[in-house]
Amino acid sequence: MVRYSPTLVMMAVSIMLVVFPLATALAQAQDALPYAEALKDYEDRGLLPIDGIDVLIQGEDFIRQGGGKTTINQNLGGITGRSIQWGDKEGHWLEWEFSIPQDGLYNIAVRYYPKAIEDPYLAPLFMVRDLAIDGRYPFREMEEIRFSHIWEKNKEEEEIRRSLKSQNIAVDLGLWSIRQKPHWRLEALSDFSTSILDPYLFYLRKGRHALRMTSLAKPLGQYSPRSEAMDLDYILIYSPKKTLTYKEVEKKYRRDGIKGAIGIVVKFEGEESYTQGGPSYSGNPIRGDDYVTGAVPFIRAGGEPDEDFYNALGHWYQPGHWIEWKFTVPEGGLYKIAFKYFQGTIAPIPVSLRSVKIDGEHPFEEMKAYPFQYAGGRYNYSGIDNLARRLVPGERVVARWTLHPLSDAEGSPYLFHLAPGEHTLEIKPVLGPVLSVALQKIGLARQEMIQLEIMASEIIARGGDLRKVDVAKEIPDLKERISRILTELEEVSKSLTDFNGGAEPPIAESIKMIRDELVGIAKKPRAILDLLDPNRVDPSLLSNVADQAAAFTRTLSGRIERLPGPQLQTALEFDYIVVASQDVELRLPPRSPFRGFVRGWMRFVRSFTQKEE
Repeated sequence: MVRYSPTLVMMAVSIMLVVFPLATALAQAQDALPYAEALKDYEDRGLLPIDGIDVLIQGEDFIRQGGGKTTINQNLGGITGRSIQWGDKEGHWLEWEFSIPQDGLYNIAVRYYPKAIEDPYLAPLFMVRDLAIDGRYPFREMEEIRFSHIWEKNKEEEEIRRSLKSQNIAVDLGLWSIRQKPHWRLEALSDFSTSILDPYLFYLRKGRHALRMTSLAKPLGQYSPRSEAMDLDYILIYSPKKTLTYKEVEKKYRRDGIKGAIGIVVKFEGEESYTQGGPSYSGNPIRGDDYVTGAVPFIRAGGEPDEDFYNALGHWYQPGHWIEWKFTVPEGGLYKIAFKYFQGTIAPIPVSLRSVKIDGEHPFEEMKAYPFQYAGGRYNYSGIDNLARRLVPGERVVARWTLHPLSDAEGSPYLFHLAPGEHTLEIKPVLGPVLSVALQKIGLARQEMIQLEIMASEIIARGGDLRKVDVAKEIPDLKERISRILTELEEVSKSLTDFNGGAEPPIAESIKMIRDELVGIAKKPRAILDLLDPNRVDPSLLSNVADQAAAFTRTLSGRIERLPGPQLQTALEFDYIVVASQDVELRLPPRSPFRGFVRGWMRFVRSFTQKEE
């Protein structure tokens, strides 16, 4: 009879308790459905959100951990009580147990405090974790969750660099225009790409469960992967909150007898944000007044007479990059919220979508993806002569700052109920389902075109007389592949035209040119070899990199490659924000008739002192 040491038995059991759940999670990760499919599965099974249930899991109440050690902090960041810091090593995991009182769909939120990073140029912008429940990922997106570091404007550094700029010393604000400002943030787990606008739904059965989070190392650009530590206060599993439409909110205002405030105007500057979830530039120097051009995709706005200054928060458009302001209203009631904004992007689609939250919540459904329209004249243009790298004069486009109250489709301002005191306003770029599906279809079209190019290149590489090659025989499914590309791009064009209120956005013109070439290839398959023939372009025209790039953009492959990726979401700039009672008329101050004269005179005087750049 073999006897085992009690110590060895306990060690073996401990290892199994640690390793088995992790191995199960990794083994079953491949089986996790994408969230979109998980949602459909919920619907097919008739699963519904649960009402009135909150389950709080304190961070320090974890039952086991591995791959690292936690640090217990007391009263960190103004909270009363304990929190835990963890995750500075890749693979460091923590596990908690919790009980669910009723089967159904729940949301999950995490209250976290980012650890300050020593060098913002070398560290990731996000802390990355995964989340498994009962040894498996609820859906594929839980394999990687991002928590953002928190930043604020670096006023001192900006003043120094502005002074250097006034002395004609070239500077680049970059990340130095902001600095870290860690504080506690409650973040609902949701789609970081913002294709899906509501927080993730998790199906949980009644009973005991185990939740595990693991720290992951992810690279940022060219830098090496790193794991970032963060403090955890608690994990909240809660009933999903239904967001009302504005019409429903209006009825509630009337039912509750909520009236508008009177004679109140609160104004705060766009660049004076309280915090933000990613590094944006608090306005590159904005110069001049109205900008008139024929065909520039992004048009800069006007500021004070010929003075370089940092008076606007601008061009941030990355999904997940939230920006938050604080403001105070002296009395409770209904208010309008207006933005002096500039949206000068005329391609590929002249709309910027933003999520708007007040005190951490969407006030009503319409604020989940509010459209800021192109703030200029007509945006039709002739395109670009790529080979010569010249702008082709097109229809004149005038882009101006616009003071715009958040309004419905008929232009009636939305009213927001604010209690007296301090509030937060959070704005975040979002893609939403229409733009995200368009990006997916553009990606599929690119992949199909790459496959066609590979096949055609193999034919060319074999050599011989290309005039005798039967391309339809060499690539038997050529027409089917072209048909798939055409279908994807046509659907993109139609959906974005509908999204743009029925007006064709600039991207539609690019798709038309691609479609014409694809139709030509379908009729005459050998044309695809001509598109890849290195002798097709006169080498004398390719004297520099710019000319080579211009020649590439004339090809079918180049045109498809130039279709937008994530930058389909357009930039936006805020000068200031106004919170005003509904009796206050909102409009921009009148323009002085002497402004152009003063600007021209100042430009003339400064021309004697400014150095050539």
